[in-house]
Amino acid sequence: MAALFDSDSEEEEFIGFTIEPGFERDNRESESDISVLSVDTEDLSDLDISDQESGDEYEEEWNEDPGPVVVNPLVANTGLVRDVRGYSTLNIFNLMFKDSNFDRIAEETNRYARQAMEANPDPAWRETVAEEVKAFFALNILFGIKQLPEVYSYWSKNQLLRVPEVQKIFPRNRFAKISQYLHLNDKRKELPRGHANHDKLFKVRPLLDSIVEAVKSEYRPSKNVSIDEAMIPFKGRLSLKQYMPLKPVKRGIKVWECADSSNGSAFVLHRTVRGNRQGIPRQIAPSTERVKRLRQGESLFLRKENIVVTVWKDKKAVYFLSSQSDPVGNDTVCRRQRDGTVIQVPSAPVVKTYNKNMGVVDLNDQMRGYYMAGRKSKKWWRCLMWFFVDVAIVNAYILEKLSPHHRSRT
Repeated sequence: MAALFDSDSEEEEFIGFTIEPGFERDNRESESDISVLSVDTEDLSDLDISDQESGDEYEEEWNEDPGPVVVNPLVANTGLVRDVRGYSTLNIFNLMFKDSNFDRIAEETNRYARQAMEANPDPAWRETVAEEVKAFFALNILFGIKQLPEVYSYWSKNQLLRVPEVQKIFPRNRFAKISQYLHLNDKRKELPRGHANHDKLFKVRPLLDSIVEAVKSEYRPSKNVSIDEAMIPFKGRLSLKQYMPLKPVKRGIKVWECADSSNGSAFVLHRTVRGNRQGIPRQIAPSTERVKRLRQGESLFLRKENIVVTVWKDKKAVYFLSSQSDPVGNDTVCRRQRDGTVIQVPSAPVVKTYNKNMGVVDLNDQMRGYYMAGRKSKKWWRCLMWFFVDVAIVNAYILEKLSPHHRSRT
């Protein structure tokens, strides 16, 4: 699924405008554009490939053996864990987004409403139930498909804007109340910052854990699994927020997506890494003369059994860590020159493998970005919540597509 990494600022206010709770329109972008053409190793600074060993003994284990990497064939079953014959589309979605989540969200929403009304009584509130929460989520998913300028428009008196089916499911004011008090966890149980067990993702932890467990229990990935980054737009103060000036979404919460290279379902490893991370052998660190002298197309490698660290010079030096690519080969890549001509540039074998497999995370992000659920929010955790919903929808779509008992969807 997804893992989150921290930076150093704080919390929840959305900067730039004021919007009533539950009535924010979302024009979010999705992105994930790592490629060997443009990757900056600084962008991947929080990928940790640390090894517990250190010192000279650790360094001596790396060698320059150019022999092929021997990879045992994958003999385990892959794909769907269960037979989904007879499952409806909603049934398959519920494999990824369990009904128990709605029970939990209803419970925590009611709890938060009671806590809030200790200080500010709200006679307009009545407790919700799981079925109503499910309807609330369903409408937010629908709003991503049938988009109107403002959420108020779905209840408009204007015949050209109003959506009668939405009005039948929820009165506008009730929808706003659910949005106002919506919660995923009991805030009074959150440990304070500075506590050894403080969890920065406490507000979304139950849903995050549920989605991750669902993916692990319902799908077995194939041989090639790719890890890539995506940004969830957010401009408020938040310790999870990062600024990445080279990305389409420059400010937001960076997530690492793990996807099956055979179909893009999000959950031998190929990834770029930062050259000065602990665990990268010092002999080919960015500061060494060997690396500084590399010309475009040249590469260096060191290996420890089947783990190969390669530094290949494109426009910049790019580091790769692979468990199934040979250290040397005769591959090339096309590069366009300033005068418009195209030349063949030598590349390491891992570059071809990386480019072949890494696009699936982009595919997952692309599918997730077509009809994104939810609304723009002042609260960072709601941005993550709707991201998890979108991931569950895409994964459910892929499960249904893999099933031989269901018709193909486009």
